[in-house]
Amino acid sequence: MVVETFCQNVSTGKGSFLHPTLEENVLSAKNKLDLEKEVAALEVRLADLKARLPAHSIPPAMMTELDEIEDQLARAKSSLAEANA
Repeated sequence: MVVETFCQNVSTGKGSFLHPTLEENVLSAKNKLDLEKEVAALEVRLADLKARLPAHSIPPAMMTELDEIEDQLARAKSSLAEANA
């Protein structure tokens, strides 16, 4: 019965060949990689926005976007630091 259930789960995409602890480590590594990609993407967006900022009379929409990106970046970096701990 156990073998049949395992085979059914594997054939339907449910279940895993990995030990639960190993599977958790793989998911943790994937999560860290996703967070690293998010941080990198936000840093690119922030650099792009800063490059487009005018020297004077910055439009309020740009300031709002700048604040939002900086907040998202701070949260992503915090999450990444927690994941690495």
